[in-house]
Amino acid sequence: MRTFIGIGFDSNVRKSLEELSESLKKFATRGRWKRTDNFHLTLKFLGEINPALVGPMAKSLEEVACFGRFTLRPGKLGYFAGKGCIRVLWLGIEGESDKLFSLQKEVDRIMEREGFPPEKRPYRPHITLAQDLFTDLGFDALQKQAECFRHPEIRVDRITIFSSEQIAGRRVYTPVAEIPLK
Repeated sequence: MRTFIGIGFDSNVRKSLEELSESLKKFATRGRWKRTDNFHLTLKFLGEINPALVGPMAKSLEEVACFGRFTLRPGKLGYFAGKGCIRVLWLGIEGESDKLFSLQKEVDRIMEREGFPPEKRPYRPHITLAQDLFTDLGFDALQKQAECFRHPEIRVDRITIFSSEQIAGRRVYTPVAEIPLK
């Protein structure tokens, strides 16, 4: 089972991100846009695991419950460049980001103890909107359009272990365990 640990969003946040994506699509000539149900914030990608590990991993992750609840906000539009395209179009994260970075670091530490290697790259929290995006107008036009949107707060009150599978040609993220934050 392909898995990752992340922060899911409530329906208001997902709807707001969907509205932004729809407004940006008109600037794209080609690309793969995230489905509304798949918007999330990744804390740690785990890859393929035995499904029997989900329960013990969730139990170990209960250690992060003491981080408490906090709030974030979708931030400015950004991208990772590809060859002739925008490889990943994303929104940054604002708000109590110090708590987010601490939480991610602790998740990484716990998962290292469980046998998953720590992430070597610095953590760059972002919400992916699209991948392999081509636009004739360039990133500036996308950025200007995105600045018109105000998104609701992201209430972080739990972390989730998600499975990631391809179903009928579509990527589907399914919560398989949730760890509440107190």
